[in-house]
Amino acid sequence: MPREYMATRQLLFSAWPAADRRAWDGLFREGDLLTDAGSGLHWAAATRRTNRRHYGCFLKWLHIHDLLDERSDPTERVTPEAVNAYARSMMAELAPKTVESSLIGLKVVAKALAPAKDWRWFDGITARVKRWARPCRDPDAGLVPIENVYSTCLSELDRLRASALTSVRARLAYRDTLVVAFFTVAPIRIRNMAMIDVGVHLVRSDQAYELRFTADQTKNRRPLSLQITPELTPIVEHYLERVRPCFPKSGSAALWLRAGGGRLALNSIYQRVTATTRRLLGQPVNPHLFRTIAATAMADHSPETARLAAPLLGHADFGTTERHYICSRQIDASRKISAILGSIRNGSASR
Repeated sequence: MPREYMATRQLLFSAWPAADRRAWDGLFREGDLLTDAGSGLHWAAATRRTNRRHYGCFLKWLHIHDLLDERSDPTERVTPEAVNAYARSMMAELAPKTVESSLIGLKVVAKALAPAKDWRWFDGITARVKRWARPCRDPDAGLVPIENVYSTCLSELDRLRASALTSVRARLAYRDTLVVAFFTVAPIRIRNMAMIDVGVHLVRSDQAYELRFTADQTKNRRPLSLQITPELTPIVEHYLERVRPCFPKSGSAALWLRAGGGRLALNSIYQRVTATTRRLLGQPVNPHLFRTIAATAMADHSPETARLAAPLLGHADFGTTERHYICSRQIDASRKISAILGSIRNGSASR
């Protein structure tokens, strides 16, 4: 589940009902000759943090809907009715895989709190959600040629830039289309896209802008540096100088701002990108799919450029890219890769 979502939607541990705090702490008791060890004692530190967030989000949802009875036993809170309603609320605003991982995390905590209880009904819910979240059987379904996405974004941005951009709707359309363009030329993870600060992660270099992320800001703990294509330089500058200042910033350095001010959240980026691509391309493209589109375009061009997909996506080796992202059924050496991809580089890779 995205960290920003966790931060705003979870009930912090200090605000949990006392019974839930005691039950949680009991999961990690050491145990002795007369007392069994807690059922979560084997969890790694990262797993403990993640599972606590999942359970905290569920408690917050109960609290928001006036269903959090502090006198109840924690194991009685996780009911089929509550979990079904909780799942449906997440399905309305989160990506399928996020909903799936959230429910699985909650199920893990529930089973740890009450291992003797019959949780088969929960297994049924997570199985159905998993089928719903499963990617399309056709690996090429939903893929759009990267050059089509890029050219469409450029045309739309040129059109908007030529207008006065006096309405909020026009400014939002400019912002959203630019986000799509960024995903096209720099297929980074949505968390990195949301964290971009002007002057920190987005830096002007020669005739183009670069995106720079330190090792502690990326999923694989490797520094990442991607170049934004020169064609986008005047478009980015127009956004920074004419569009972005129209949003209430409240002192924020965030590149992507909400209409009401403040940083655009992960959820909002996901929804706006999906809606914008549906409007411009006739079909929705979610942020993660841009990574598949980029790797596939490079594989379609030639075996040599296919190898560049790994540093482009921030992978340590080509095997990761091949297993997870390249969906082409054959390598077509005659297809030309979009020129925009040729200028994108990893921090240590050459152009």
